[in-house]
Amino acid sequence: MRLPLVFVLALVALVGCESKDPTRSIAYDAEDLPCAQGDDAFWESGPLPGLDGEVAPGCEWVRFPGRTVVEIQHDLGRTPSDVVIYVAFSRTGASGTIASGDAGRIVGADDTRVVVENTTEQDFFVRVVLR
Repeated sequence: MRLPLVFVLALVALVGCESKDPTRSIAYDAEDLPCAQGDDAFWESGPLPGLDGEVAPGCEWVRFPGRTVVEIQHDLGRTPSDVVIYVAFSRTGASGTIASGDAGRIVGADDTRVVVENTTEQDFFVRVVLR
């Protein structure tokens, strides 16, 4: 009798972990990212915050709402070989961290754009770094 109960409880736990598909999309063009910078080896959508947790005005990280696909235009000039997603609860990126799991999935990238998604219910701000 215990084995079926354990099976049912495990099944219920797994159902609660199901990812939800994104329900909206946002596109950021180069002009939407005034502090994006880089060269042919590195590109970032915005800066890391300083030790005071702040960034220059206008250099805030971009909105990354829950259940959203975000497309970001980049000037790397080639398809990146590495995409790193940082997320934070603060628009300045204060206390940000590298995204993992559903909070920051890499959909794909080409020579002009990168597409990431947040399949959680939590809203974040995002910074993307390409190499």
